[in-house]
Amino acid sequence: MQSKEISANFKGVIDSTLREGLQFRETNFSLADQIQVLHYLNDLGVKRAEVGNPIANGQAEIITELVALDERPILISHIRNRLADLEAAILTGVDGVNILCTVDPERLAGMNKTIEDNIRILEEVITMAKANGLEVKVGIEDFFGQDQETALEVLQLADQLGVDRVSIADTLGIAFPWQVQQQVSWLRERIQADILVHLHNDLGMAQSNALIALLSGANYVDTTILGIGERTGINSLSVLLTSLYVLDNDRFIDDYFLPILTVMDNWLARTLNIPVPFSMVTNQETAFSHKAGIHLDAIKKHGPNKYEPFSPGVIGNQRNIIIGTQVSGGTTASEVQQFYQLNGRS
Repeated sequence: MQSKEISANFKGVIDSTLREGLQFRETNFSLADQIQVLHYLNDLGVKRAEVGNPIANGQAEIITELVALDERPILISHIRNRLADLEAAILTGVDGVNILCTVDPERLAGMNKTIEDNIRILEEVITMAKANGLEVKVGIEDFFGQDQETALEVLQLADQLGVDRVSIADTLGIAFPWQVQQQVSWLRERIQADILVHLHNDLGMAQSNALIALLSGANYVDTTILGIGERTGINSLSVLLTSLYVLDNDRFIDDYFLPILTVMDNWLARTLNIPVPFSMVTNQETAFSHKAGIHLDAIKKHGPNKYEPFSPGVIGNQRNIIIGTQVSGGTTASEVQQFYQLNGRS
């Protein structure tokens, strides 16, 4: 029942490889790299991708080039709550803006603003963005660590002005699933607009938090390829989609071209000169490797579904059988070959 609720609430990912992903320590994308990212996302079926703030050095020219691509996702620029940022975004031709707000008193004091100043400016920015035909999202930085009533005041204003989405972020990556469930449910009761969650992974709970957020009424999840981003990153696009596939096979194999996931993750890993994490299902060496004798015996007798979450071919990966080790038992090379012939690499 819960899997159906998650599937019903989920409306899509907004991939941020070209914004949040740029903040990863090892990232230094060329324009060609950024174009390739959008090609992969488009082929996968991702409808929306986030790009940076055109105010930043060199970003306006890059974003303008990306907007000019014939086949691409909807491009949404991540901007501060400033009219100058919005005006720069409009000039690039992007399809939408994500307006980042803070309700942190210390941050506001550092910007010589009050919360009232921020709300007044936000109304102006939203109004201008909508007048220019843009999709609009308003996001609260570090939502789970802020005063909820003040955050709600900002998000309800955005909701009343007809934004497409509101966004809440676990900026520090320290929210626990029960906190996410409680606060997303609380927000869902008070907001009509779609809710997006942006979840950092410092404690390794971004994936669990994303699923519990969707169960609690959120509609979108920010992702990046390989989960790259500031510090330990955010939700991995491939991990989220494969989790949703396990929950609801029919829908997610129709909505997304999952066989591209392994190629996409490994391309980015090579580009950044980092490994695909051994714990990810798109790792071509480890993810579908079978080594223990009890596993090998069961696979020979009953098929790979005994010890695989799904067939590796679903995501374009392949199965590996490891023999001749201290834990592999008596499986022989000829039996491995027979296994591949019977079960294939799909």
